[in-house]
Amino acid sequence: MSDLLSLGQLYDTDKVSHGYLPHYQSRFDAIRESSITLLEIGVMKGASLRMWRDFFSQGSIYGIDIDPAVMFTEDRIKTFSGAQQDATFLGSVAAETGPLDVVIDDGSHSVNHHLISFEILWPHLKFGGWYCIEDCFSMFYAMWATADGQARPGVDDPAEYDAPTIIDRLYQQRKAIFTGESPYAEIHIVTGGIYDGMILIQKEPNYAPNP
Repeated sequence: MSDLLSLGQLYDTDKVSHGYLPHYQSRFDAIRESSITLLEIGVMKGASLRMWRDFFSQGSIYGIDIDPAVMFTEDRIKTFSGAQQDATFLGSVAAETGPLDVVIDDGSHSVNHHLISFEILWPHLKFGGWYCIEDCFSMFYAMWATADGQARPGVDDPAEYDAPTIIDRLYQQRKAIFTGESPYAEIHIVTGGIYDGMILIQKEPNYAPNP
């Protein structure tokens, strides 16, 4: 049985060079033989989808990409063409996939798109499931800070621009989490982490009492 790094090298996914696969391996080993449902935003050549298909031998693997030219269907892999910031599109995909065990956002890298995708897909993630955002260094670069992917006028130095991140949004919603008024009300991060270029969040019920 191949480990995730070997499969990543076999299919030539850039998750190898980014150093992401050991973090995934340590968290996904426990569900490797389960009939999981995984959705990845960003298809490109399909390398990582094929890697996930081989790693999760009983899993159903789905991919989203805005480019219809990269769509393909293989054994236990299905792809959908659409924009990750399109709430209606994401809802239709989730309706077809059913509840999700793993979501991986390796799409546009726009912070705004991260937030929209998270808000729509988080309710479809099972308790115990993982929501993963890759290439998070883009959060601090102006070219990815706006929804249309254009650099913020007058900002040439990325260090001058602090884009709001998914972590900022979660903490900004803390009061709403307590009161149950937020779409994030069920979040309770019991494990996960922030690593070089990626954020991993595991979904569990919110046990915090109302203030």
